[in-house]
Amino acid sequence: MSAVNIREIVNEALKREMQIKPEVIKFIKENPDYTSKVLYIIIHKKKGESAFLTLSDILDNNTDLATENATILMSGGRSFSDSALPLPPEEISLMLADRLNRLKSMWAIRPEKINFVSLQFVVRQFKGYRWTFAIILKKNDGHLLLDDGRTVVSLKVSENRVLNEAVIGSAAAFKVKFDEEPIIEGMSDVEVPEIKDLNKKRSGKIIVISAISEGERDNDELFKRLQKENAEGIIILGNLINKRDLLEKGLLPIYGYKQLAKHLEQLPKNLFKIVVPGENDETNWGLPQKPISFKLIKDAHNIANFKSLGNPSEIRLNDQLLLLYSGQGLKCYSGFDEEYAIKKMLKTRHLAPTPGVIPLTASSKDRLIVENRPDIFLISSTKEPHDIMYKGIWSIAVPQFAESKCYGILNLDKRQTDWVYF
Repeated sequence: MSAVNIREIVNEALKREMQIKPEVIKFIKENPDYTSKVLYIIIHKKKGESAFLTLSDILDNNTDLATENATILMSGGRSFSDSALPLPPEEISLMLADRLNRLKSMWAIRPEKINFVSLQFVVRQFKGYRWTFAIILKKNDGHLLLDDGRTVVSLKVSENRVLNEAVIGSAAAFKVKFDEEPIIEGMSDVEVPEIKDLNKKRSGKIIVISAISEGERDNDELFKRLQKENAEGIIILGNLINKRDLLEKGLLPIYGYKQLAKHLEQLPKNLFKIVVPGENDETNWGLPQKPISFKLIKDAHNIANFKSLGNPSEIRLNDQLLLLYSGQGLKCYSGFDEEYAIKKMLKTRHLAPTPGVIPLTASSKDRLIVENRPDIFLISSTKEPHDIMYKGIWSIAVPQFAESKCYGILNLDKRQTDWVYF
């Protein structure tokens, strides 16, 4: 399925008081590469024309979604189109089962040696404390609804502190005491291990910028400024373009990526250049997102030291492991302030745990678990810039440039970020 999806097309048509014939929906399902073209036709359909979108409207339209023999291809497999729609139940079950088993295995390597019992055992009357490991399905009225893979049980929570720390969809260890009824008295996240990296090679500077929205805005002056920065590389994190705004202006997504290539080519050749897509880019919408299609961004691939990655992704620079993420999953941690939400991702070791909050690409394997401990965690989509050290992991949050006019320069030697306001 493509980045522009059927639900998005239907919503756009309804907003414009237009009805889509069933034959069009069937055609899009069979020919997903046409979805961007259909959205383009809906946006530019003139008032006074027919209120129906028919198959002939698409096939007879000569709008060419190709430039210089590059075909617009919607990369990626199946993506879920709307945050209000969860994955099908069987796929959620498979994903949550995989999440529970893998996070429980990560817990097992912690220095604390705890024997977990099942939820079925927890609800029996016993003296003293027991520990159980489960996924949080719901929190409501002083209770947590937990699932350990075998049993689903609602348990009372003794303190609001525990309830406030709970993130729906995350897995954790729970300390339970039986006192007339089983009560949760403590919760412990999986956590990333704290490892000192004093012997790792750290030198140089890296520019990190987010949401430059190429093609929609004039970035000439920005890149002239970036040329003058004394850095070894640049990472552009999320929303390289804004496809909807481009379509509204009668421009195709490939135009934005050509502008991006033009600007990247102006940077020094020895500078490494890494790009990561976001929710407004022309790739699959659901997380994890695939890299931008080669045919869309082929001009940039001809530039020295250029690399296009997916979202989220990992890359190693010298012996430092970087975790790159455009940050849609911050919505799952909306109950926390931004700085703690970033820490909480590392505590829960999950980038988007709550099903239904953001679109996810269906998979029997949960691919949003923080499996490898990063040395540096780069995330965008925050409102404010943040420079955080947690468990030895240097976390930098970059606000969207289109709104903040701000980018960061990571000083690897000093482990600090200099924020530049443009």
